[in-house]
Formats: sequence, structure tokens, C-alpha cells
Amino acid sequence: MKGNLRQLLTIALVFFAVVFAQAQVKTYSGVVVSAEDGQTMPGVNLKVVGTAIGTSADFDGNFTISASKGQKLEFSFVGYKNKIVVLGDATTLKITLEQDASVLDDVVIVAYGTAKKKDVTGAITTITSKDIENRQVSTVTRAIEGQVPGIQVTSSTGQPGSDATIRIRGVGSMYSSNTAMIMLDGVPYPSNVSTINPDDVESVTVLKDAASTALYGSRAANGILMITTKKGKKGAAPKVSLSVKLGSNSKALPQYNLITDPQEYYETAWKGVRNYVWYRNPGAPDALIREAASSMLWNVLAYNAFKLPQGAQYIVDPVTGKLTEGAQLLYNDSWTNELYKSNFRQEYNMSITGGGDKTDYYLSVGYLSDPSYVVNSSFERISSRFNINSQVNDWFKVGATFSYTRRSSNNPSYGTTTSGLSSNDLFTWSELMGPIYPFYARNADGSIKRDDQGNGIYDYGNGQTDAAIQPRYGRPYRSGYHPMTYMTKDKFREIYDNLQLSGYAEAKFLRDFKIKATFSTDQVFGDELTFQNNEEGIASQPTINGLLAKGKSQRSVYNTNQILEWGHQYGDHRLDAMVGHEFYYQKYQYSDAAMINMLIPGVMDFTNFITPYGNPTSYTNPTALESYFARVSYNYKSKYFAEASVRRDGSSKYRYNKWGTFWAVGASWRMAEENFIKNNSNWINELKIRANIGSTGNQELTKTSYPFSNLWTIGESNGDFTITQAWTGNRDLTWEKVLSMDAGVDFRFWNKFHGAIDVYRRVTTDLVFPVPQAPSTGRTERYENDGKLANQGIELDLNYDIFNNSKVFWTVNFNLAHNKQKILRMPDVIQDQMVNGGYVNGAYLWKVGKDQYNLYWGEAAGVDPETGFMMYWKDVLDDAGNVIGREKTKNKDEQTFYEHGSAMPDVIGGFNTTVRYAGFDLSINTNFQIGGWVNDGNFGNYTWYGALHNGWNLSKELVDNMWTPDNLNGKYSFMYGFDTDEGDNFDRSFVRASYFNLKNVTLGYTLPSRVTDKIGLSSVRVFASGENLWFSSARRGLDPRTSVSAGSQSFMYSQMRTVTFGLNVNF
Repeated sequence: MKGNLRQLLTIALVFFAVVFAQAQVKTYSGVVVSAEDGQTMPGVNLKVVGTAIGTSADFDGNFTISASKGQKLEFSFVGYKNKIVVLGDATTLKITLEQDASVLDDVVIVAYGTAKKKDVTGAITTITSKDIENRQVSTVTRAIEGQVPGIQVTSSTGQPGSDATIRIRGVGSMYSSNTAMIMLDGVPYPSNVSTINPDDVESVTVLKDAASTALYGSRAANGILMITTKKGKKGAAPKVSLSVKLGSNSKALPQYNLITDPQEYYETAWKGVRNYVWYRNPGAPDALIREAASSMLWNVLAYNAFKLPQGAQYIVDPVTGKLTEGAQLLYNDSWTNELYKSNFRQEYNMSITGGGDKTDYYLSVGYLSDPSYVVNSSFERISSRFNINSQVNDWFKVGATFSYTRRSSNNPSYGTTTSGLSSNDLFTWSELMGPIYPFYARNADGSIKRDDQGNGIYDYGNGQTDAAIQPRYGRPYRSGYHPMTYMTKDKFREIYDNLQLSGYAEAKFLRDFKIKATFSTDQVFGDELTFQNNEEGIASQPTINGLLAKGKSQRSVYNTNQILEWGHQYGDHRLDAMVGHEFYYQKYQYSDAAMINMLIPGVMDFTNFITPYGNPTSYTNPTALESYFARVSYNYKSKYFAEASVRRDGSSKYRYNKWGTFWAVGASWRMAEENFIKNNSNWINELKIRANIGSTGNQELTKTSYPFSNLWTIGESNGDFTITQAWTGNRDLTWEKVLSMDAGVDFRFWNKFHGAIDVYRRVTTDLVFPVPQAPSTGRTERYENDGKLANQGIELDLNYDIFNNSKVFWTVNFNLAHNKQKILRMPDVIQDQMVNGGYVNGAYLWKVGKDQYNLYWGEAAGVDPETGFMMYWKDVLDDAGNVIGREKTKNKDEQTFYEHGSAMPDVIGGFNTTVRYAGFDLSINTNFQIGGWVNDGNFGNYTWYGALHNGWNLSKELVDNMWTPDNLNGKYSFMYGFDTDEGDNFDRSFVRASYFNLKNVTLGYTLPSRVTDKIGLSSVRVFASGENLWFSSARRGLDPRTSVSAGSQSFMYSQMRTVTFGLNVNF
């Protein structure tokens, strides 16, 4: 009986406890309004502090949420201050949020730590995850283009997963690296940035001047990209985020303006052949010349894409110069359409974030499949990351990061040791093959020849097509080959496994002191494979009979630093100091081997090959850097700031001159905090003037890590060892030094118009320069420090919030940068080689007062109406050698070279805008470049006499602008068999490098909270996004973004266009 009573009492107590607990849970509702205008605020986020319970306000600013009395409810919205209220008896609430004008109070990443933006004396620009998450890119280096003033982004390839080259504030070196240093979570990053999943990135901070970069010493001359990954938040309930992006990749750039109509191609080619016959047979009757040209055309081009009417003898009628009347087109294959296909892109990311009272964490996994529009070209990445931080007690904190990524690339025409055997890339085929040549072998009636399985047979140009179409054996261009046969069977694969581990421990003591020790390691394991089959393609030659090359690499990086910090507030004065030590060690190991002569087709193992191809190679390259650094900063009333830093670096790359000192000093003044502004100008929210000066170094040589030592290679001759000197060392060589000066203004007016303006000057001294050596040494050059150059410019970063209220948010950004490089002093060793006051270096004339990309080229003087050959300008000199005029010459060896200006652009920049309204969001990103020159090698190929000789594509410019005996004022000299434009013709080779790129457009919609609450989700967003949607340059098909040096644009792997539909879900 007592037992039953106890059970009844227990049940009753539990019942009443449940009822009591339920009674404490209430439904709270209300509205959120803006303190500025009293308007309701849609989309405000609400959460019960310390729980996973959360929602957001609807379009009218109304909200409903269940919580218990005494719990805290937090309200947050972008651009407004967070607000926390303690829930009581009242269940109807009116919440007022105030705008947050303290943008300069935001925390930014600086060298070895963080700082409030208002306290910074240097030039720093930050883009956040909000700016990155909409971009459909495999690497963050492609996401910052047009976002940050002063950054120039170039890429020589559109290969998925390839990193773009980042240059900050111009080109500061002639022979050393000009690319920015990459830091990941405060540690130098040794691998490709494409290893980092952009979805894991919280921010990218660009450090530009000495005040920002001097603490990184000899590696900071080219600026720094600080990539920071996401972390959890203490006291936050677990949050699960899932993103899915599905879309399509295609070729972004259109083809050049080429002749794609076979009839027009034959007629244009006939003109070139006619010019040849006319030139070789002076005085011959025009009728005979025309008929000879029509007769030669088949021999020149080898294919007839038309069925001629009965009795017709020629493709082109010699009388009219037009296609023979009644001819019927048999086929019209497009090599571009056949070789370039849209492919399916897919990306999945999931993350879990959260934290307790003392610990925060971030865990993510991701998968990306990013195939190119080119067959057998792709990028795949599997990524994972775990970040954790824990406040063990009041004075001790620890944290760790673990990351593993596997990235796999298929790179057609890129091999380990076989670049000479992989020249038959798809880009050359697609860009050069004339429109009269069939992709598939053809029967006499023009139909596609097929095999027993019904598959189309490829035309190799050596007899597959019926003789009625191919009367002459052998296609002019790469007869015996077809790209699809070997590109589908060959393999060009690279796999890299990246393992990153880091940890830190931080302790506070004596109230004002803090010490932190950090250790990190990056291990990168590479596996490269090149396989070229022995059935079809270039490696099917009997002397090769298939090729296999394999390469293995391992890059091991260890970085450790110890930092002691002290800071104290003395009334209105704040003083902070830091001293530290850092050690960086990297060892790179590589080995490869190649073999030819394969037994079993398709078996990619060395046991299937019998003949070595060249000698195996193997090397180990260790480097180390030890550093000591310090920083002191002073702050008075948060109005006046001063900072000084110094770093001492010792590098293994300069063994006999290894130590260098780098420094910076800077100051800033927040004028907006002065009473004469605060009391009289309520429209000035922030106004800060800053200036700094300092020095950094550049230790990154492009040719060797041992410039101080003579290097030798070991070979073999008749069974005996041979030793050949490969490099001449210089014990006195040291790093280049850059003295940087920067002055800038940060501002915010009317709480709408904000941004920054900077002017700068960077002077590089001790330029590393290859000095010619005496022939007796057996070496052509060695590196020495000599010469001096400068970069100076201005940067604008302007933002205007058109609407920033509770209903609508609309902001626009315009950024622009102008940089001018000048050579200040030429190296002494080339003074005796000067021409016209400068030193000729390829296509450039180096001279004091001009930049290193000052183009030096001949200039055409039009086509000689009598001969059809190009003429050139040459200077006329008086007896004293002074130029008194110029005249035309037919002799290319007499032409005068002239300066044509710099290849570098005058202005680079971007225009961006973001709009949010009623759950919809729209962002548009663009970038542009004005000025400069680029060598358009493709166009040169399409207007070159050899194009006709090889059966290449021809430019439509030739159709009406070719010189002929009937068109004596033609612009282009074009004649089969003769290089009639063999001199240096600047007008034909170079065009302006200006461009405009619609980089990204993203349109999204976030479902209302009343919908997501019902299905148990925190938020749901759907979106559509397009990357590289539209591009315009001086010539269709031309992309000047591939280089800053006006390098020839020939058969480039152009960028991809990506169109994606996505879904973001938060639980």
C-alpha cells in the first residue's frame, strides 16, 4: 500500500512539475521598428540567448516566438546595433533598433593580431564572407577582382582550380616575384589558394602599405592577403548550415571575328593565292593569273567542301573571284562547337557552428566538382575544416585548427616532363582550324562516315574523307592527328593532399601582460601523372609508341612564433607594446621519371614500358627564415594614434648576407572627434587622416633558392660522369628593399557616404638584375643588386548607401586605382648597351623616367600599292645624327623602332551594388581596366600569310581590307607564299588593353520566417548566380587579363562562364 502511494505521489509531482513548467513558457509577439524613422523592420533576426530557438521578423516587422519569463531575447540586423531584452510578464513588445554608425570600430585583421579599424594607421581593405559567398569560384583569388582598389588580378589560364595572380600597387621588381604574400589564419600559406574552400572563409584582408606589412619583413614588399577562416561563437546554440549549388560551365569569351562561312573562306583565300601568282608573274595577263589562282586553290587548301555543278572545274570562278555558281555546300563543321561543351558543375557545403560559455567551434565539409568546357579538363575538391577555441579559465586560452583537403585536376596539355609532347592542345585546334575542314570524315555526298557501332569517324586529314572532297592527300594543318582521339585517351592528372594542423596557447599574467605561442604545420603531398596513348595522337609515332611520366612531391612547412604583449591605460593615454620571435622552415622534395614504348594500350604503369625517356630527376629544396619583431602603439583619447614597428629577418636564401632590418612608423588623427567638428558639423560621422612610411623586403627570387652559391648539374657521356655549371652564385647578393610612403583619409558623411582615399609611393632599391658574364666563365649571367625603380599612385574606395532603412537597403561601391611605374636608375652593367637613351629588352625599352613595360616596336607605313608588301617608317637623320623627319621604306631592316607607351593600364577598378528588399537580394559586381597595350598574337595569326599556307582560320578583316591588284588601298598585306608583313608592325600586333567585365550577378530570395518556422528551419534562401557573364575588350575574343606585360595572346585557355542555381538552408 505504501509503495503504491509513493508511486501515485511521484506521478502527481511529475505531472504538476510538467504543468508548472509549461505554464512558464509564453508566446511573445511584437514589432521591430527603426529608431531613425519609426518604420517597421522586416527580416530582423531574433533568438533566445543560450538556446537554438530563433526566428525573424516578417515583411511588416512583426514577430512571434515562444520563450520563458526571465530568458533573454536578442535582436540583430545588419547595420544596426544588437539589442537584448529580458522577457517578463508583458507578452506584447515593441523593439526599437538604432543604426550602428561605428563602422570604424569594426575589428580588422592586422599583422600578428587584430585591431579596431579606427585605431589603424595603415591602408587596409577587407571583404567579408558576404562578399564571397555568392561567387561561383573555386578560389578566393578570383572573388576579390574589382572589390579592392589597387589590386590587379591576372590569370594566364582558365583551368578550373587555378589561382589568379594578385599584384598590389603595381610591379615593384624586374626579376624577383611581384605577387602578394598569402597568409591563412595568421600563418604563411605555402599551397595553392584553391585548396581553401571559399565557403570556409570569413574575410580577406588586404594589407597594402608599410605600416600594415613591415612586421612581415622580407616577404612583404608586394603586399599581403590575410585570409581568415570562420569560427564559432561563444554562448551560441549549435547551428547547421547547408548550401547546394548546381549549374553549368561554358566558355566565357566569344571567338574572334573569323570567317566561318566556307564560301567566304574560299573566296578570301583565292585573293591571297591570286596575289601570289600576280607577284611571281609580273606583266602576265590578268585572266591567266586568275585561272592559275583558281587552279592552285585546291593544292593549297586540299579540301573541297562544295559539290560542283556538272562541268565546273574550279571552286572559285576565276572570272568573278566568287564561288562557282551552282556549287552546293556538303558540310559545315564547327571545330569550336565540337570541342567546347557546357558541363555540369556541382558544389555542396555543410557546416556546424556553436559554442558554450567558454568554447566555440566550427566544423565544415565540402565537395566541389568543377569541370571545364574543354574535354578532359576539370577540378575536384574535397575539403574539411575544424576550428576550436576554449577559454580554459580567466587567464588561459587554447585553440586548434585541423584541415584536410584533396584537390584533383585534369589539365590537358600540362605534363610533368613532357610539355614538348603535349603541344596538340584543344585551344590551338579550335582557334586555328579553317571552316572548310571537317571534324568528322565525310562520304562523297558530305554525310558523316560511321563505324560499325554507328559512331562518327574522326577526320585525321590523311585519307579518311572521300577523295571527291579531299583530292589531295594530307591536310595542311597537323595531318594525321585529331584532338578528340588522344584527348579522350590521354591523361594529364594532378592530385594534391593538403594537411594543415595548428594550435596556440595564450596566457594572461600581471594584469597587463599576455603571452601567446603558436605552432603550425602544412604538409602537401603531390601526385602527378602524364599518359599519352600509343594508338592515336602525337605519342603514337613509332619512335615514341606511348609515353608515361610520373612525378611525386612533398612540401613540408613548419611555422612557430612566440609573442609577448603588454598594454595599459593611463587615463586618456593608451600604450601597447609587442615583441615576438618567429621561425619558418620549408622543405620541398620532388622526383619524376618518364618512359616510352608501351606494350599494352591503356595500362599506366612503368612495368608496361621498356624505354626510359630522358633521365629521372630528383631534388630537395629546404629554406628557412628566422625573425625577431616588435611593435609599439600609442592612443590618446581615441583621437590621436601613433605606431612604430621593426623586424629583423635572417634568410637561408642569402647565406653570406642573411640579416636585414625592416621598419615602419605611422600616425593618424580622427578629426571627427574634435569638438570643432562634433559641435558644428553633425553630418561628419567619421573623418580620419593617416600617414606612414617604412621599408619591407623581397626575398622571393624566381630562378633559384641558392643565389649565393655556384650550382652544378651532373650528366653522363659515354658512361662517364660530366659536371656542368648551372648557376653562378654571388655571395654579396641580398634582397630587394622597398621604401613605402602612404597618406590616406577614411571618412563617413551623413551616415551614407563613406570610403577611403590613398596616395602612395613605393621605391625599390637593390634591384636583382642578371649581369652578363665573360665568355670564359662558361655562364651567361649572374644575379647582382643594381638599379632602382618606383611605383606611385592614388586609390579611391567610395561607397554610398542610397537606402539604409527598415524596408530597403541599397548600397553602391566604386573603386578605382591609378599606378605609374618609373625606372629611377638603370643598372650600371648595361650603361654601355644603351640605345636611344635606354636598354632594349625584347619588346621593351628600359630608360630612366619610363616603366619596364615601355613598348619599343616598329611602325608600319601602310601597304605599298605597287607591290602589295608592307612598308615601314624610318627616321631621317642629318649629318649630326639628329632626327629631322621620317620616310617610308620597303626594307624591314631599315625601319626605325619607336616608343609606343606602356603596356601597363592607366586605371583599374570596379563598380558594385547590392540591393535588399522584401526578402529579395540582388548583387552586381563588375571590374574594368583602362589603357595599356596587349600583343594580340591570335589576330596576327589570322592575318598572317602563313594562315593561308597552313589552312588556318582567317579574320573577317581580310574580306574587304586585303590589298589586291583591284584594291590598291587595302589595309592588310596578304599573299600566299610570301611574308609580306615580316617587319615589326605595331598597328597589327598591339591593341589597347582596356576592358569591362560583368563579373557576377546574383539574385536571391529568403523565405519569410512564418514559412520556415512551420517547417522547423531557421532560414531558407534560394538564388541564381552568374559568373563572367559579359566581357568587352578592344577586339572580340581578346582577353587582356592574362598578363600585365603585353604578352602575346595566342591560343589561351580563356575564362569560364558559370551559371548556378543554389539553396542555402540554416537549421
